[in-house]
This record gives sequence, structure tokens and C-alpha cells, in this order.
Amino acid sequence: MTGTRFRGLDGLRGVAAVTVMLFHCDKYFHIFRHGYLAVDLFMILSGFVIALRYEEPLREGLTIESFLCRRAVRLLPTYWIGALLGIGLFWLSIGLGLNYTYYSPFMRWIGVPIATIFMIPLIWNKWGALYPALENVPWSLVAEWAANALYAEGLFRLSTRSLIVLTLSGWAVMSVVGYHTGAGWCVGMRTTDLMPFGFIRCIPSFIAGVVIYRVREHSLLRRLPVISTALLLMGWFGIAAIPATSGTATFDMLTVTVAIPALIVLLIRSEETAPAFCSDLGAISYPLYLVQAPIIAIGTVLPLTGASHGANPMGCIVAIAASIAAAWGLNRIVLQLSNLAKLVRNNAASRGRQARASL
Repeated sequence: MTGTRFRGLDGLRGVAAVTVMLFHCDKYFHIFRHGYLAVDLFMILSGFVIALRYEEPLREGLTIESFLCRRAVRLLPTYWIGALLGIGLFWLSIGLGLNYTYYSPFMRWIGVPIATIFMIPLIWNKWGALYPALENVPWSLVAEWAANALYAEGLFRLSTRSLIVLTLSGWAVMSVVGYHTGAGWCVGMRTTDLMPFGFIRCIPSFIAGVVIYRVREHSLLRRLPVISTALLLMGWFGIAAIPATSGTATFDMLTVTVAIPALIVLLIRSEETAPAFCSDLGAISYPLYLVQAPIIAIGTVLPLTGASHGANPMGCIVAIAASIAAAWGLNRIVLQLSNLAKLVRNNAASRGRQARASL
């Protein structure tokens, strides 16, 4: 662990983003069919990380407004640049006559771009897409923002026992939803089920991450074995690659409520084994999650890389390589912008000190 980061958890976030990308490659090949469960993993990780960084500041008086501003500064620059890329690919797809040609001119040039930039779900969209320009990816970010706000508004004050009750209750409801819909836990990304199913799916998992943060030093957890980080990360790939031809509610429930928390706890316990590359995986995880879906979507319909005529291994490789390259470039751009902002702030502070000293 370095500061408030666990390299093993960064690595897990990175491989989870990769399995989401491979899940979206299902038109090229049908593996990683449970990659959608990475969303639930992200939520548990988010709860853990938010509690790790902000629980003490919130208890000491950090306001919800300040908390949300800090989260916005951390998340929105990456999102907005990724959104611009998605909007560009959305327009390109229409211009080439490949997709979305049924949208009205208003929706093409105004409605979808504005909704994408401001993360507004198009719940009235008759074609079922909440965020066409980003292939519906931001739905989980909206749910995460809701969980963040609830946590800062008061959940952090609740006892660990109360949070456990909330988590188990939410998971029980989500299990019923999974069986009722027939889709397992693969709900939330369409206009018909974002509300309430998307929030029922995500918020209990976020709270579970907060619980893991609070109990991570418990004596029982300290007795767990130290396992190679690489082996644990491969375990996630194994879960995501379990075959599925339809909704698998029982498997999804056991994965979210048992396997993922166990994996996170074991990675925390085994932090000393985490290799340096885990930090690199973590750095591109959020950009990759944002950009991979629209890149893969347009790749599957392009004549050279598309999968419309059957399996296309080379097209798949190109789409994956383009997604990873875009994620790396997006991360570098945001880092440069962050460094520039720090330089401007430092220069302004230095000028302020000089002005006060001259008085």
C-alpha cells in the first residue's frame, strides 16, 4: 500500500475494466460472458476507496458540497474527454450510414451530445439506449454518484452493523429482481430498468465496500493466507469467463455477495505481493471503461474490422488495441492537465505570498 492506494486493488480494477471490454466484444467472440459483473466489483471497490479516503474527513466536518466537488475534480475531466470521443464516434457512425441513422436531427446533433456531456440518462428514448454515444456505459457512473452522495449525506455516520444490514437487505432485493427479470444482475443499463433496478444493484455493493474498509483490520481477516496477487487477478478472469447463454441469477448473486468481497479482502491481505504493474492497470481502468464500448461498437460495423459476416479475429485485435491506446492517451492527457492546473495554483499562491510580504 502507498498512501491511500492499494496496488492489488488497482490491479483488480484494471483487469475488471479489461473483462468489461472483452464482454463488449461479444459480436467478435462469445467469451467473458460474465464481464458485466465487473460493474458490481467496481461499486464495491468504490465504496472501499471512498471510505478509505473520506470517512475521517467527513467525520471531522467535510461538507457534502466539498466532498462532491472533490469527486467532480477527480472524475469529470476524464469523463468529459472520453465523452467527446464517444460523441465524435457517434457522429461518424451516422455519417457513414452504419448506425443510429434512425435518430432525428435534433437528437443526433443536440439531444445526445448534451445528454452525454451532462450525464443525463435518456430514459424517454424509445430505442432503449440511455447514452447512445457511449454505448450506455455512464449508467453505472450515475449510480455511483448517487451512492457517493448518500454516503456523504449520512451513511458514513451509521454503525458498521447498520451498514451490514443495509447491504444484505439490498442484495436480497436485488436477488429477487435477478430471478424476476430473468436477466440475473445484468440490469440497469436500459431505459426500462435504470430506475430502480440500476440503483438497487449498485448502492448495496457500494455500502459493502464501506463495510470492508471498516473491518479490514479485524483479527479474523489477519489470519487469512497471503496469496499471490497475480493468482487472485487470474481468479477474476476465471469468473468473467464462465459460460452463459442467458441470465444466471444464482451465479451472479454468489459472485457479487461472496466471491468479489472475498477477492478484495484477500488482495488487501496480500498487498505485499502486488507487482508494480498493478498501478499502471489501475491508472487506465477508468479511461478504458469509458472509451472501449463506443470504439468496439463502431469497430463491429466498419467494413474492414466488423463482425457482420462472422468471426473476425483481426478486427477484434484492432478494436481492443484501439481501446487500450485511447485509454492510455486519455490518461496521459488528464495527467498533463492536472499537472498544469497544479502549476497554475502554485504560481498563484506564490504571487499571493509575495504580495502579502510586500505590504
